[in-house]
Amino acid sequence: TMGAIVLKPEILDSIRDDATLYGKVAEELGLKPLTLANVLRNNDPRLTQAGVLRILSEHLGVPQDTNLITELQEA
Repeated sequence: TMGAIVLKPEILDSIRDDATLYGKVAEELGLKPLTLANVLRNNDPRLTQAGVLRILSEHLGVPQDTNLITELQEA
């Protein structure tokens, strides 16, 4: 079976460590900053929406593919 597609852990760290990027992601998802903190902690699938991936790709200067996302392996 397919696992959930989620952001890589290092990408989550990049968002947390970069206030500008954090703000852009929160705005894209229509979330308050505190809510985004929970979304990041849970690695919510909403983080893999096309608009968010585009922001991450542009801001981090990496292609929008396996550089950003990974598949959670089902146990």
